[in-house]
Amino acid sequence: MILSDIVEEILEKVGEGPGRSLSMPSIIRKVDQKQKQILRQYGYNNDDVAVMDILTGIVEYPLPCAPGNITSVYVNDQRLPLRQRNDYSLSAYYYLLDGTIGLYLQGQRPTEDIIQGLKIFHKHVPAALAVGTLNAEPEIEEEFRMLLVYGVLIDIAEPAMIGFYRDRYDELLAEYVSATRDPESTQICEVYYP
Repeated sequence: MILSDIVEEILEKVGEGPGRSLSMPSIIRKVDQKQKQILRQYGYNNDDVAVMDILTGIVEYPLPCAPGNITSVYVNDQRLPLRQRNDYSLSAYYYLLDGTIGLYLQGQRPTEDIIQGLKIFHKHVPAALAVGTLNAEPEIEEEFRMLLVYGVLIDIAEPAMIGFYRDRYDELLAEYVSATRDPESTQICEVYYP
């Protein structure tokens, strides 16, 4: 099921409800928002990683993501804390400044380029769905793409049908969460007290 199939499915199911008058860009925007919401709340437990070379004499590098999406930064496999620029209380840290990430490596400044020396781990952000990407496959697994259909229909269907679509959405979402949950996050650990 590609994006155009999802839009078609929504238009078939919305009937003559208030959502019928929505434009294709509006429907696709709602599908994109729903996908991002689902993935942010329930999917993609793993971070993406951007790997960059550390260049001699260069202390600031372009950010591969929004600043709020950074989860950790490593230089030569050593984790760096986030600090304000010009905080000299630590010998190594990273700071954020105008769409860049800066490295403060006092006493550790490289004298030559370090290939793949900077690793920035960040939350995954799915590619945007738009009118020009009607043949794109959403990042939600194939068997759960009806979540996008039901999720949008909850917002645009006629009031009498919203409860029906919410029930379908909630059932499929429970299956999705169960299927994509990190197995280690649900393990029960026994604790013994002496």
